[in-house]
Amino acid sequence: MNNEIKLLDLLAYLWSRKWQIILVSGGAAALFVIYLLFLPNKYTSTTAFLAVNKESEGGLASLASSFGGVASLAGINLGGGDSAVVEAEFMLTSNSFLIDVVNKYGFLPQVVAAERYSFDTNEISYNLDDYDPVAKKWLFDDLRYSHRTKGPSEWYIATKLNEMISLSKDDLTGLLKLRVEHVSPGFAQEFSVLLISELNELMRKREAERIDNRLTFLHNQLDTSKNVEVNTAIYSLIEQQIKKKMLSDTSDDFAFRIIEKANYPEKKSSPLRAILLVVFSIVMFIGVLFLYMLLFAYQQHKQRES
Repeated sequence: MNNEIKLLDLLAYLWSRKWQIILVSGGAAALFVIYLLFLPNKYTSTTAFLAVNKESEGGLASLASSFGGVASLAGINLGGGDSAVVEAEFMLTSNSFLIDVVNKYGFLPQVVAAERYSFDTNEISYNLDDYDPVAKKWLFDDLRYSHRTKGPSEWYIATKLNEMISLSKDDLTGLLKLRVEHVSPGFAQEFSVLLISELNELMRKREAERIDNRLTFLHNQLDTSKNVEVNTAIYSLIEQQIKKKMLSDTSDDFAFRIIEKANYPEKKSSPLRAILLVVFSIVMFIGVLFLYMLLFAYQQHKQRES
């Protein structure tokens, strides 16, 4: 019975403070609305693609398994193209590759200092405390600054890139989705396209170097070998490498084949202001209620002591 009376007393106390609770919760929600209005809109461009499993590598592995000694010495992968696929997927999210692309195209201000985007002027505005777009000069000199490069440090660039870029994979179909989020929808789309293009080109160059090294080795083996069967195997391997070189030189989608091109996102992806406001209001209301419950318990405790 005492517990029931205390509960009723608590409810009566909270009801008597209802306007205070509403005022505090409403005031906090209003301040949060102002905060949300200052958050810049961000837009996400999505690209869907598949890693290319080169059919020629399957034939090469089959041939190499018949002539394993020469093939392994030449550095030919007996297990197919899986390692190349894994390498390409890893490179797409590696900081070194991403930073190289950013530096190559001069995207450092857009990645590090972009603050807002204006559809009226089609221009990105920057954080003027960090970057002067007129003088093209970085203004901060704290831990984010690299005295070696006279600009943002690599760890800070990598942090910004990791906030912008995400890669997901459907294990059932192997479909990969690259998402690039930015205050400028145009930059998000452009950067998505460039990442896939640059990675395809990088993987093409790496494979071309591997093929050239293999061909050099195989030709050297021809010069030193007198065994007819070994020479026949070497000629077959050379033929396969030349086919691979032709495919790599003529294929635009060397590592990844685009299934859905990077879109121009006209609808913002974040912040979800309405959802954030509802969640904040509920949490804030519960928090204020809990605070007044603690205040009621403290008052009851003081009354019992007196």
